[in-house]
Amino acid sequence: MVTDDESVNYPILIVFLEQFIAILKVLSESSHSLTEDLRGLEIPSTLYTLATFISRVEDTDAAAVRLKMKFCTLCTSVFGRTMLMRTKEGNMRQSIVDIIIDWVQDIPTVRFRLVCKFATC
Repeated sequence: MVTDDESVNYPILIVFLEQFIAILKVLSESSHSLTEDLRGLEIPSTLYTLATFISRVEDTDAAAVRLKMKFCTLCTSVFGRTMLMRTKEGNMRQSIVDIIIDWVQDIPTVRFRLVCKFATC
């Protein structure tokens, strides 16, 4: 289970969030009837909620940093397709960017080198 009483099982939460990100990424990059697949899904609010969950994950290992990188890749994919976004959703985009900026500011230099090692910077 993800939560046992008051504690959170972060490794299981990270796996769940990674799988959720992968599903959203496949949906966002699908070329066949994309609007039909995403019609019932509020992408900006879903991404914002996902970002807030990811923010709660402790940055104790490389898995948390990889999760944040996957989320950023998902955002690039979704926001790169302008047909998915409406102009009234700009505030939600800004909120997501604010969360990501907080992540970047919190990563120490040593952890950044670890991320670059995995991402082949």
